[in-house]
Amino acid sequence: MINNKKTKTVLFLTILAIILFLSGLQLYSLLSQGKDKFFKKLHVELKTLEGVYFNTNDLPFKETLIFFIDPDCNECVADIRFIKKNESILSTHFNILLITTSVEEKIKDFVQKYAINTEITHILLDEDFKTFIEYEVNSFPTCLHFDKDKNLVRVIEGALMSTHQLGLQ
Repeated sequence: MINNKKTKTVLFLTILAIILFLSGLQLYSLLSQGKDKFFKKLHVELKTLEGVYFNTNDLPFKETLIFFIDPDCNECVADIRFIKKNESILSTHFNILLITTSVEEKIKDFVQKYAINTEITHILLDEDFKTFIEYEVNSFPTCLHFDKDKNLVRVIEGALMSTHQLGLQ
């Protein structure tokens, strides 16, 4: 049994220091797991519905939103409705891309059904999941927000509900 008050204090502080050190290591590990995603730059080169290769390097100098969608996903439909409802403000501030792994005919029907303006919203086909893997997209819908310098600044999983989620007032 420890009788000395000084020894008890030193033992207590040593245990506390070990606990804080281990907690810090765990926090560092959690934070560093997803950090690489936010150091990604915008670079996508995919085929359009017209069969032409599209390169994000050719986009106008403004922020970019990439929506990863699937035509059978209800929340993806909600994102399409969000884009259409806010088309004028979104197209002023952002380049807008929709990326899908869907079969070309299915996505063409989807574009027609929801009257997606392909002059404003670029539809890109990712048949081999290249961009999904590159940007670690695991669910539909996911929206990636890139700044003007093509740095990834925001990842939004699930349907967008407000332009505030994109930093707009």
